[in-house]
Amino acid sequence: MMNITDVNRQNNLSGLLTGRVCNERNPGHEIALKKGTLKRLFGVKKWDLVICLEGEIWITQEHDLKDYVLCPGDEFFITLPGIVVMQALQDARVEVMSSLKGTSYSGKYPVFH
Repeated sequence: MMNITDVNRQNNLSGLLTGRVCNERNPGHEIALKKGTLKRLFGVKKWDLVICLEGEIWITQEHDLKDYVLCPGDEFFITLPGIVVMQALQDARVEVMSSLKGTSYSGKYPVFH
């Protein structure tokens, strides 16, 4: 298992992932997990963001050979289609934020002539 904080340090990413992102059209939702509780995320979750707010969680995604441990402040992008499973290693709170996919321009002015 890999701790996201250690991966970020190993790849000199510390400090780059500290900003918070907000999807105003579809804001995230918070999930509280008691120690040992499993939570499955179904549906189209690719590019959603999981943020550990408190505690410690184990997370894995279908088709990914690696498992990850998130500590408070760690962020994890779901990069593959399929089911995502989280388990609280201790009482924890996470926020799952929807993808920031852009929407097609639908204004009255053409972008290209």
